[in-house]
Amino acid sequence: MNSQSKPSFCSGTLPVQDVVAAHPLSGIRSNLPLLIGGLLVCAGYYIGSKLGLALTIDPRPVSVMWPPNSILLAALLLAPARHWPFLLACALPAHFWVQMHAEIPLMMTLCWFVSNATEAVIGAGLTRWFVCGHFQLS
Repeated sequence: MNSQSKPSFCSGTLPVQDVVAAHPLSGIRSNLPLLIGGLLVCAGYYIGSKLGLALTIDPRPVSVMWPPNSILLAALLLAPARHWPFLLACALPAHFWVQMHAEIPLMMTLCWFVSNATEAVIGAGLTRWFVCGHFQLS
């Protein structure tokens, strides 16, 4: 094997790019906006869920208004489509936390999350399709 075909780590020295890429916090720094967005989605979904449950009419578990769908839709509209699965995953713990504390059955909780996520994805997808690309608030 000649020296040109060896990977950079075989030569005993690493180029600066490899050292930076190998740093454990380099991935976190590059994804910090996404992580903050995920945290905001989780917090907003939690607060919206608490508000939505406060707007239920007893004895029915159906809310008059469900703000988490709007929060999720807004987050998806503002984020690139490749980040949508992450943002949906960030909303899931908040959804389960609020629903379980409200003593909603597990299967209903799961079905409602699938419904909420599907509505937000369809809404964001159709909006992006109608505006022909990335959605910006300006």
